[in-house]
Amino acid sequence: MIDARAFFLLGSGILLGSSPLGSCGGDSGPPSSSREERGPAAPPPARAPAASPALAAQHFAAGRQRIFGSRVKMNYETFDYAALDEGLREMEEASALAPADPEIAYWTGRGWRLRHDDARARAHFERAARLRPDHADTQRQLGSIQLAAGERGLARAAFERALALGSRDPGLFLDYGTLLEQEQDLAGARRSYERAIEADAIQAIPHLRLGGLLFRLGEERAGEREMSRFELLKKVQRKLEFAFADLQRNREDVRALVAVAAAHVEGESFAEALVWIDRALARGPEEPAAHLVRGMALRGLGRAAEAQTHLERTSRLSPGSPEPWRELAQLHAGEGRLELALEAAVAGRNLAPQDPLSHYHVGLVHTLARDPAAAQTAFERALELDPSHVPSLAGLAASLLRQGEEEAALARYEELLRLEPTHGEARIAVRTWRQTP
Repeated sequence: MIDARAFFLLGSGILLGSSPLGSCGGDSGPPSSSREERGPAAPPPARAPAASPALAAQHFAAGRQRIFGSRVKMNYETFDYAALDEGLREMEEASALAPADPEIAYWTGRGWRLRHDDARARAHFERAARLRPDHADTQRQLGSIQLAAGERGLARAAFERALALGSRDPGLFLDYGTLLEQEQDLAGARRSYERAIEADAIQAIPHLRLGGLLFRLGEERAGEREMSRFELLKKVQRKLEFAFADLQRNREDVRALVAVAAAHVEGESFAEALVWIDRALARGPEEPAAHLVRGMALRGLGRAAEAQTHLERTSRLSPGSPEPWRELAQLHAGEGRLELALEAAVAGRNLAPQDPLSHYHVGLVHTLARDPAAAQTAFERALELDPSHVPSLAGLAASLLRQGEEEAALARYEELLRLEPTHGEARIAVRTWRQTP
């Protein structure tokens, strides 16, 4: 797997001059759980003339651009198969012209994996491994194919070679964890999934695998948290895909840069968010949304004073917007300044009294101030405006529970599950209630 920034750069062609064989990065193509269609039949391998390094380089560059460009253009979940197949023909030409080039062998294997042809991919990866045995991602790709074929012994050896070569690719940790889980080494699998998350916290699939494993281990609350995280990150990744598609069209688009940063904030990848939002501010220093998102990222990193500066600046740049006041309310609450938090939340509510989110934030502050009755009033007002407002339903249920109204709280949690069946807090509450004698 590659991170979001590298994914964009690769798809846009910026990385075409780089050499992957000098690093451990790389994406394996669609995960085993992908529902992606396989598309029309793949083209046969091309037959090439006598070796020519210059001509091979031309085919190689053209093939990589077509293959990975087709991936970004179709928003990552499907492909322009005509472009993908044309790219594969170019890569096969390059491979035939330069059979001793490990980089061409590696990237041709990557292309065939995207085409769901593991047999052809394997042949190229095996050749790349013979030509360059110290390339970690080649070993990882081979291991992934071997694991899918049920060749667990070969897969383990390949994964362990990649680890010994120093790879910190989250995809490697994910695949190795899958192997260990199949072999019933649940503790080892858990460590591997956790390492995948540490390596790239924005990826959704490691949370899904870890959550399922935690359920197997009987750690239901922890499992629910990971499943909720998985659901959140699926949404975050979708937002990133659309934002990167906008950046493909215009790399200087401030709004697209802000959208990328905002998605990283939502996924709690705050340091990465700052990288993108600083690019946005360099191009639009007075853009209110950029200052808002920077304030949110800084708050997530615990840099409260800097965050407050940007949020207050947002409120001046966009005086009619409730968002900076809501964020200021959360910031003050997090610092224990509950009176200031309530003032900010009320200011946001007054700017948007018909928005359920405004009342929800007031309810949050009352909850932190240990005033469940006032919180209940705010959450109920939010639900009057939008009966399906999930955060307010969760807040109301928790407020009722704190006031000892267990039957009413359970009814709200059950209503919440009808709206959002994967809601972790509600699932735990309902299950606990039903198990109580």
